[in-house]
Amino acid sequence: MFVATLLHRAAVRWPDRVAVVDGERRIAYAELRERVARLANALAGLGLRPGDRVLDIQKNSHTYVESDLACAVAGLVRVPVNVRLTPAEWAYIAEDSGARAVICDADLAEAAAELAGVGDVELTVSVGGAVGRDYEALLADAAPALPHRWATPDELIGFRMHRDHWSTIRRDDITVRGAEAVRELLQIPDPR
Repeated sequence: MFVATLLHRAAVRWPDRVAVVDGERRIAYAELRERVARLANALAGLGLRPGDRVLDIQKNSHTYVESDLACAVAGLVRVPVNVRLTPAEWAYIAEDSGARAVICDADLAEAAAELAGVGDVELTVSVGGAVGRDYEALLADAAPALPHRWATPDELIGFRMHRDHWSTIRRDDITVRGAEAVRELLQIPDPR
């Protein structure tokens, strides 16, 4: 079952039940579905296409959960990056992964802004709007409905492994084997 389907079903079944707790903030399933849909639509509206990589440099927060789900819904490949790494290490990951965009926390935005132009990075979205596009402004301007496009098995697998493991395992081998496993599980014929 796809992330958008799970999110939609939870929002229909338990619209007012708390899905995410972030300090004093409580987000119910219906609100989470809408925020995820808005972010997925906003990222697509900025030119990101299924299969594009998005560096996610955030601390634990509701926006971290939202960006994870929104990338999956939009068919984007989220590349989670440890906030404790140095900006030089972020740049290496950005270039190595082929990321086209960065989503970051406000307190990390200044350092993340330096990733613009590194490799394929052309877009920065910051929570709090310190640099690049403002996260909440993007949500406010985007459509609230879940996109009517579903991710393919190849897009679902993508680059979902944590960066710590990439140095010892070849990315291409993981992607191919993972996509084959998803195709087999969902009984989807191999397009090759």
